[in-house]
Amino acid sequence: MDLPLWFKGWVWKAKNNKINFSLKRSLAKPKGSAKIHIMNKTIQELTEKLLTLSGVSAQVEVIDLGENTFTVNLSTDDETGLLIGFRGENINAIQTVLGMMLKGQTGEWYRLVVNVGDYREKQEEKLKELADQSADRAVETKEPQPIYNLNAGQRRIVHMHLSLRNDITTESEGVDPERYLVIKAK
Repeated sequence: MDLPLWFKGWVWKAKNNKINFSLKRSLAKPKGSAKIHIMNKTIQELTEKLLTLSGVSAQVEVIDLGENTFTVNLSTDDETGLLIGFRGENINAIQTVLGMMLKGQTGEWYRLVVNVGDYREKQEEKLKELADQSADRAVETKEPQPIYNLNAGQRRIVHMHLSLRNDITTESEGVDPERYLVIKAK
């Protein structure tokens, strides 16, 4: 059974525990700084509406990082854990839904990074620390060191961080969802 939910130009349909949405309006494409301002405002409005539908109250700040990349910072006093979820599942889901909503609204893909209470920065630091430890172990033992249970974004962070070192190489092996990263000494 389809249940349409109207949401300022969006039609949401829930079917078989899946939510599909389609756009019923579009934006004109402005240029330059006007485009950046409109994009920031659009992303902020979409985020606020998504949070309202979720029953969560949070302050939203949108930062343009250039090259079609935006950071959405969410701050809340009471619901930080709810927004982040178990191992970041909720924050990743919010990021994915916002990206799809923005694509539907503008017709273009933009890279959105949703952050709650510096969660992304803390996770990135932990990943870099794990990467350095594994790289040092690979150099000492001369054996490949696998790192499991990383999503694509986390593997990318490790690859980029370790690309600065000349004594090791990194590569991803396997097929999702069992894909993993391997660090090898040169």
